[in-house]
Amino acid sequence: MKDIQLSIIKEIQSNLNQKSLELIYITPITNFTDQFLRLKTIQEISEKFKNDSNDEKFEYIIQVKPKIFNFNQNKKNPIHKSVDKIHFKDGTLNFQYLFKSAKILLQSKEYELARRIYKIIFHSGEYTSLSLLKLGKCFELEGNHQEAILHYEKSITYQASLEAYQALSALFIKQKNYQKAVEIFKRTLYLEKLNSIHYFNIHKSYGNCLIKLKKFQESKDHYKKALSIFPKSDQTYSNLGVLFLNLEEIDKAKLHFKKALELNKKNHYALTGLGICYLLKENLKKAHHFFIQSLNIFLNQPLSLFLLIQISYTVQEYQESEKILSQYIFKFSNKNIYLLYGLSGMQFHLNQFNKSESTLKKILKIQPNYFLARGLTEKIKYKKMMNTNI
Repeated sequence: MKDIQLSIIKEIQSNLNQKSLELIYITPITNFTDQFLRLKTIQEISEKFKNDSNDEKFEYIIQVKPKIFNFNQNKKNPIHKSVDKIHFKDGTLNFQYLFKSAKILLQSKEYELARRIYKIIFHSGEYTSLSLLKLGKCFELEGNHQEAILHYEKSITYQASLEAYQALSALFIKQKNYQKAVEIFKRTLYLEKLNSIHYFNIHKSYGNCLIKLKKFQESKDHYKKALSIFPKSDQTYSNLGVLFLNLEEIDKAKLHFKKALELNKKNHYALTGLGICYLLKENLKKAHHFFIQSLNIFLNQPLSLFLLIQISYTVQEYQESEKILSQYIFKFSNKNIYLLYGLSGMQFHLNQFNKSESTLKKILKIQPNYFLARGLTEKIKYKKMMNTNI
């Protein structure tokens, strides 16, 4: 305590010297338990001040106590702030804050930091299943699928949840392990408290995986169950159309694609499906029409685009095809020489020689010895020369 008193005296004297003032007298007032003695001491000090002959003096009574640092007051310190939020006053973890922080880190692709938080939650013994699920998600986003699957399965072992089953089945589908995905869907159907939307999505996804496994009858059964829940699902009708295409039942496929379009005229899957049906029926003009419609709704369909290019040259209809192919190349594949050559050919047939030449130059810049591009360039020069002579 004496060290503190000396420190106070030195600090006051130092500050007074800077202002050209002198410290006359300072004495500590003992912390008497008796209030009367405390007041008497203060009175004696006051009397001593009065007996001093210096008229230009200033009198103060200062009360000092040790400062207790309060973390809550230091809001500018991020470490103190976070410590305060991580724990409640009783020392228990603030799980809501931890989950929220980990989610932000996950969205910022700070996967390792997010994992550390989820591990803290897991080791606390609370939210065990959920923390394992979130750890699995971290591993999946990092590309460590083996660890992700392990943590998803552990999460389900602690407490089976729809979210964990969905994450696990989606990962198996991403890996094209459709048999494993089917097994997960089968387990998911035994969960309690599933609503109609859950059952619909499970049956639809179940059916999609069974198509990949060429189990068409089982797939059809699940699609029918999905339709019994939501009879106006255009996507499920499209999926059934794909199923019948696989079975080479073209008329049934057409019927289901048309039903999908009755429910949603912008269903590009159904439009593409009808294009394939008419292509298989060798009705190329109708096939061309449906591929154009489908690609105008959703451009990024490489298979539909490839079929459209082939059909366009066969039926010699280039106007709409050239526009779509030009847009596709610009957005997705501006260095694909085969698509560029297809585009230059369409421009040539539309007598757009300057545009065709420009496209061919792009090809030759990428691959200077591409003989088809060189041949078409010579044809354009000849065409231009003939037009000039006329």
